[in-house]
Order: sequence, then C-alpha cells, then structure tokens
Amino acid sequence: DFYSMAVKDLNAKLLYRPDTLNTLSLSGILTQNKRDFTGTIIERGSTDVDSLRVINYGTNLSWQRRLKQNITTEFAITHSLFEFKSGSVVKRDTVLLRRAQIIHRIEDISLRNSWTLAHLGKSNSSLKAGLEIVRHDLDDLIQDSGRGRGRNSGQDNKYLWVNSMYIN
Repeated sequence: DFYSMAVKDLNAKLLYRPDTLNTLSLSGILTQNKRDFTGTIIERGSTDVDSLRVINYGTNLSWQRRLKQNITTEFAITHSLFEFKSGSVVKRDTVLLRRAQIIHRIEDISLRNSWTLAHLGKSNSSLKAGLEIVRHDLDDLIQDSGRGRGRNSGQDNKYLWVNSMYIN
C-alpha cells in the first residue's frame, strides 16, 4: 500500500502608489492539495488507485483614488477558480476493471466600483456605496467506465447586479 499527500499554498500582493492620490494593487492566491492512495484488496485480488485534487486560485486588480480628503473611489476586477477532482482506478493484474472520475469546477469573474465617504460629522463613521457585476460558471463532469459514462455539465451563467450600501 502507498499513500502520498502534498500541499501548496502561495500568495502575494503588490502595491504601487504613483502619487498621494492613487494606489494600484495586484494580489493573488493559489492553494493546491493532492492526495494519492494505492492499495491491494486481497479478497478481490485487485489494486485500487484513488486520487484527490483540490485547487483554489484567485487574483484581484484594483485602483483606488482619493477624490477629496474624505472621499475615495475604487475600481476592482476579480477572478477566482475552485476545482475539485476525484478519481479511482481498479485493476486486476494488468486488466482495467473500472475507472471513475468526478470534476466539480466553479469560476467567478467580478467587476466592482465603490465610493466611500469617510469621517461623517465628528465621528469616525463612513458610508460606502457600490455596484458589482458577477458572472458565475459551474461545471460538473462525472465519468464511470464501470457503470457507463455520463456528463453532467451545466453552465450557470448568471449576471448579478449587486448594489451594496452600508454604514460603518
């Protein structure tokens, strides 16, 4: 029997201030988890190989501009991806008995523009309002050679207009 596992986690953020009114930022994250297992089932005389992969990826690019002492605006574009892969192979000697794979994938892209009015009155309260457009893509793939093949793919492309307004 053999078992292995690997984890990768990377993230970074870059800031650039060309002047006192503007700030550009770029950030990203990547996490990846892998797990593999190979085992022998003595009663069946077969070897099972199972694998699992989970990937999470995201990037954000934003531009923030101070319009006045207490008014700022920010424009941002964000992309994120989550992918889950699971697979299994069953063999007896060199004969393939069964192969199965499941993949779930979620991908988002968003555009956001927000405005912040800070230091309202004599308090440290602020008012933030904004508009965000989000696109969600969902995709599922299921394959099983032991029980026939199937593809369950649905792209759920929704364009959502989200108005956000809150007081801190």
